[in-house]
Amino acid sequence: MRRTLTLCIVTLIASLVLIVAGCSGGSDGDGGGPDISGDLTAPQLLEKSAANAKAATSYRIAFDGEAAVGLAQGASVPGVGLSLDDPIPFSGEGPAQQPDRFSFDVSATVGGLPVQGNLTRVGDQLFLSALGRDFALDAPAAQVRRLDAFDALPTLAGWIAEPRRVGNEDLDGTSTVKVTGRVDPEAAVGDLSPLLSAFGGTATSPDELRRAARQLGTSLSDSEVTAWIGTADLLPRRIDVRLAIPDGARLSPQLKSLTFSTSVKFSEFGKDVTIAGPSGASPLKIDDLTGLLGG
Repeated sequence: MRRTLTLCIVTLIASLVLIVAGCSGGSDGDGGGPDISGDLTAPQLLEKSAANAKAATSYRIAFDGEAAVGLAQGASVPGVGLSLDDPIPFSGEGPAQQPDRFSFDVSATVGGLPVQGNLTRVGDQLFLSALGRDFALDAPAAQVRRLDAFDALPTLAGWIAEPRRVGNEDLDGTSTVKVTGRVDPEAAVGDLSPLLSAFGGTATSPDELRRAARQLGTSLSDSEVTAWIGTADLLPRRIDVRLAIPDGARLSPQLKSLTFSTSVKFSEFGKDVTIAGPSGASPLKIDDLTGLLGG
């Protein structure tokens, strides 16, 4: 049971990272060269950076952050059966390769229990490695395809309401322009619908959750997304996300609050990488995994 619980926690954290923090890079280059960002508005910078990220051949990311889910009294995440009220620090890194491959090492601490694992996608196959064992997750191909690391940056760019330029900054020797803005609750909540629906709320579709998110109003004033974009190539170099939903009951009667923060750094744009699934992985049905925990 303890082994199964650890595997489920690793899957939960890895999925959360992929939904919110997995991002992308672009083509070869070290960020040097003339500044081509000067005449672009903040929305144009985000649009061009997202397009460059979508066209990336490969990249490597390193991320760290913290998540906390406050549930109503007596509620728990289905299939996990534990409270996630305490903040869950997490970190990880790994490469992604077009069109449909990634391999992210993830570590987290849940309830004082440190867990580590690797989530790898190769086409329509998803692999989980943890505790010295490799598993081939029996997930529907349509669900696996949603875990597209190269779609994440355009998604996050769509979260920024009223983006604005806030100056230039040097990041590890690369000149970047900084763009920031508050989080648009409808966009963010709609994109997070798979996660929020897991809390057993009555609003389950993205459209229903977006409508519910309109009630959040200014309560998301502490939520923002900031992007650092290379001035010479308009490639993303870093994204910070801070999402705080203090009144989760507006979205689901099971949810008290949700906070999530992460900083994602990008490197090794366009480098040659080889990503393959582990050989001899044991089949593992996700439904069976969560069913064991639910019992």
